Order: sequence, then structure tokens, then C-alpha cells
Amino acid sequence: MTSSFNNEYQEINSDEPCDYYQEVDITRDYDIFSPGFDELYPKNMTCTWIARAPVGYNLHLDCFSIELPSSMNCMGDRIEVSEKGRSDMSDARRICGRGAFNHLTPGNTLAMKFTSTKLSKGGKLFCSMQAISDFCQCGRKPFGRIVGGEPTGINEFPWMAGIVDLSTSDKVYCGATLINVRYFLTAGHCIVRRRIRDLAMLVGDDDTSIGSDTQFARLYRIAQVTLHPNYKANGVENDIAIIKTVTDVELNEGVGVVCLPFKYQEYSEDFTRKKLTVTGWGTLEFSGPKSDKLMKVDLDVISNSECNSRGLNVTKAHLCTYTKDKDSCQFDSGGPLTYEDPENVRHFLVGIVSRGAACASKTPSVNVRVTDYLEWIVDVTREVSYCNK
Repeated sequence: MTSSFNNEYQEINSDEPCDYYQEVDITRDYDIFSPGFDELYPKNMTCTWIARAPVGYNLHLDCFSIELPSSMNCMGDRIEVSEKGRSDMSDARRICGRGAFNHLTPGNTLAMKFTSTKLSKGGKLFCSMQAISDFCQCGRKPFGRIVGGEPTGINEFPWMAGIVDLSTSDKVYCGATLINVRYFLTAGHCIVRRRIRDLAMLVGDDDTSIGSDTQFARLYRIAQVTLHPNYKANGVENDIAIIKTVTDVELNEGVGVVCLPFKYQEYSEDFTRKKLTVTGWGTLEFSGPKSDKLMKVDLDVISNSECNSRGLNVTKAHLCTYTKDKDSCQFDSGGPLTYEDPENVRHFLVGIVSRGAACASKTPSVNVRVTDYLEWIVDVTREVSYCNK
């Protein structure tokens, strides 16, 4: 059931007719929109929305339609969203311009403020909000997209991790994905012939050449590596491994877990013709230098039969991708291929970068299909639970 945030919220102060407070019903979605949404909002206006969900729930805000004038540092018409639900907006991020963004609160309170200036030419704003059980924290970007002059991309994929060999000069030699506070998934060939005591997991980083781009970067030592029992030495079959850290990974705005694709296993989704996002610090061209900055690319999934028709020997446990002039590349191995579910805007790990003939060649890339290994993953990590949404 969907309710109007503006119509149902209790006014906080009768002197401020655009200030609202709501105790959130977990069975309902709420719409939030600018005053007089059918027309442009008026100038010199301030609105505040504060929502509180029951304990054990977080609030997901999806502002999918923002039409505000742009301004330097968003000092003109703007939206402010408190990272921690503070009504004084002391930790708020400012958003302006045209576009969209989404935000998942770390607690059970949301605080949002809208301001139009005395010289405003008007605009529109439309968002939706819902309560989400804090058990299902997986697959959410901290701020899905930021508009209005703020940087994009820093910690955009909080589940992204890199494997670092401390005995070499390599910063990150393979990718990995955080699936729980103690476990990562990667490609099997990334950890064979490596000494565990030399390895560490890098989380929360963006640009590996500098240390000041994000406050969330951390290294975690590895306690155990579990290679799939049927891994083949050539790295072609069952190219998957699970890494366990010595201590729990701290989850925060820049570090989070991805969702595992249990829901797609139930109805045999093969993702053919779907777009997946690949992230990594790999080379930008074959035999070229590695990227210091985390890169992303969207790739198209092709059917396994088409993959085989192009000369590749793949099984149902493989997932093939091909997009002209786009690809994963060297040192992206082990990294995630994620699918953004349009229904709940969660990101699901459906593939692991495994092998390719070259980078952005005419030959598809072959990846590990995660849905084929869910039972094994659950068995190896049996002391933890996963969200099935």
C-alpha cells in the first residue's frame, strides 16, 4: 500500500505548515513530493520530513525524479539528507540539479529538508520511502547517484574488495566481493599457489594510489581460504573460492555486503540479454598498466548456446558476457558481476570474473555463474545467515 507522505504526516509545528513527522508503518510505502507537485514549487519555501521506523528497521529513500536548478555547492534550491537521521542536518549531504538518488539510513530515522530560495524559478521533487528490515542490508548503494556537483563513484560499490599480496609490490592483483562480515567470494585461480599469510583483503577503497580519497579503506588479514573441491588446475571449471578473514569486517557507509542471488535460483533466471555491472582495478587494455581508480562497465549477458557457437566450451555453471568495445580485463579476475533488481533496487552478485581471450575482443568473456554454487557457499559459511529477498 502506498500513502502520501505529505498528506498523512503529522505537522511538527503549526507555524511551519511544511514540516512533517511520521511513525512509519512497515507494510506501507510513502510518497514524498515538493509543494504543489503538479506545478513548479514556490519560491522561499522550506519543508522538513522526519520519519521513524520501528526498531530493527531502516528506511530506504528513493528520489527518482529531481528537477531543481543547479547552483554552486548546492547553495541555491536544494535537498538535504542527514546521513544519520539528525533533524538539525548537522551531517547532511546537499543535492541539487536534475537527476536521481537513493539513500539507506544506517538507523531507523530519516531526516530530509527541502529549501527554495527567494529568487527561485521553481522545480519539482518526487521520492518514495519504505521501511526495510535491517537483516536485509545487502545490495544497497549508500547514495545510488549523486547530482548537483558532488563527486560520483567514491564507495559506489561498497561490496567491492581487492586481494593484496603483501609480499609483492602489487597493490591489488585480483578482485573479490564481500558477502558477509567474515566472507568474500573470488575466483579460484586468484588464490592457488599463494601463501595465505601474505594475503590481505582491501575494502572501502576507490583510488589505491592515495589514502585520502575515502575514510573507509581498511586491510583485513585472511584466516582461511576454501577452494571449490572440483576446481580444475587450468582455472576453467569451478573457478570459485571463499575467503574468510581473521576478524569481522566493519560495515559502514563505504563498506557493505552484496546480495546473493537466491531469488533467481528459484525460477532459473539465466540473465540472458540482461545488463550486469563489472567493477575492478584491472588494466584498461590488454597488457596495459593497472588502474589505480576503481572502474566500472556494464556488460550484456549472452546465452550459453551463443557462447559455445563462438568456439567456447562452457557449461551451465558459466555465465557469458559480450558487449562491443567493453569488457573486464587483466587483474579484474575474481571481481563481481552484479545485477540491479528493478523491483527492489538491490544489487545481486550473479557472476565472478573468470577468464577471457583478451580484453574487449570479439570473443565473449566467461564468468562463474554464482547461482550454481549457492548450496556450496551456504555449506562452507554455515555459521552465518543470508537475506533471501
